[in-house]
Amino acid sequence: MNANEPDSPGNSEEGTAPTSEQAAVAADAQFAKVVELDLPQALAALDQRALDSMRSASDEMTECMRVLQKVDRTLIHEVIDGEPSLEFYTHYPKTDDVRDESNHSQYYYHHHRNDPQEHGHFHLYVRDGGIPKGVTPSKKFSRKKWPPKDEQFAQLFVISLDQHGQPYQVFTNNRWVAHETFFEAPQLIQLLDRFKVDHAWPSWPLNRWISAFPVFFRPQIEAAIIARDKVIDRYARDNPKGHVLEDEKLEVTSIAKIDFQQQLAALEHELEKRCHSN
Repeated sequence: MNANEPDSPGNSEEGTAPTSEQAAVAADAQFAKVVELDLPQALAALDQRALDSMRSASDEMTECMRVLQKVDRTLIHEVIDGEPSLEFYTHYPKTDDVRDESNHSQYYYHHHRNDPQEHGHFHLYVRDGGIPKGVTPSKKFSRKKWPPKDEQFAQLFVISLDQHGQPYQVFTNNRWVAHETFFEAPQLIQLLDRFKVDHAWPSWPLNRWISAFPVFFRPQIEAAIIARDKVIDRYARDNPKGHVLEDEKLEVTSIAKIDFQQQLAALEHELEKRCHSN
């Protein structure tokens, strides 16, 4: 997958001072790589099975949004338990993170910055029982602050929702943010297929939607995870005396913009092209 690296998010136009909201966003993403994916090229590189899986995931996500829209609800309504506003850093649902013990999957929603575009974001995890024996943590870094081996877990990626409850980007974080076990990109990418929430709390449409998300947006997610490792490696080279995974100056490591309708149109174009070529 080809990725270009433009300016980091939050940079103002020349001669224009950033707003306080832009400055707050820029502060936690100052070292982040913004991934620009050549989507047609990325889709063309996938095999038919992967494309068919993406198409099925798009159908699932579309159906979930359809039933929510019929009752004037969004993904945000489904996760915040009727709260009129979000409290900084509070996990939603407030009663507990959403966990599927049989699939060893977990997510929650929250926000912690005054971003005019972002309402909040979902953090997605796979916990110890969902990590196969062949998928092993990184050996490049000190593990002193990592979870014990029998309590290991991986943060997969994060989904940002806009003020209307629509996803518009995925991003990755440094290890210290979630206090996770750190898996390098080839290992972490193997865990994407393990994420699934197969029950109806706090919302069946939300759980089905978020379970399909890693399949439909797989090209951008993989690119963001690969970019994460490059940013961490570069930061470690530039700061050789510190512990890169525990350095709180490095928070957001990569960002990839997404758009459901554009993704679906590109996917359908690739599928139609293959159909005519057979």
